[in-house]
Amino acid sequence: IQEAIATHRVTPPPGGDVTFNKIAFNMSGNRILVQSDKGLAFVLDGYEGTVQRVFQSSQGRGTVSCFTPDDQSVLMGSDSGIVDCWNIQSGAVVKQ
Repeated sequence: IQEAIATHRVTPPPGGDVTFNKIAFNMSGNRILVQSDKGLAFVLDGYEGTVQRVFQSSQGRGTVSCFTPDDQSVLMGSDSGIVDCWNIQSGAVVKQ
């Protein structure tokens, strides 16, 4: 997990250990979205389990995340009321 955080240039959460509190599959079943208690969302390959992307809320701590129905994006809502939308392929923020 620490390697994925460094590779995807995400600020490491304070306190070190990351606990996962939600898991969801995308519509096609080839990706898994895992939400952590530290406000990070990990997109995993659904077959190999490798980390494809790591997302972190732009403001506040991410508290909930989901795939969009078209399997192209991830939404994450934060405790500050902001919802970020990222493109899974590019990792770019699509909307806030």
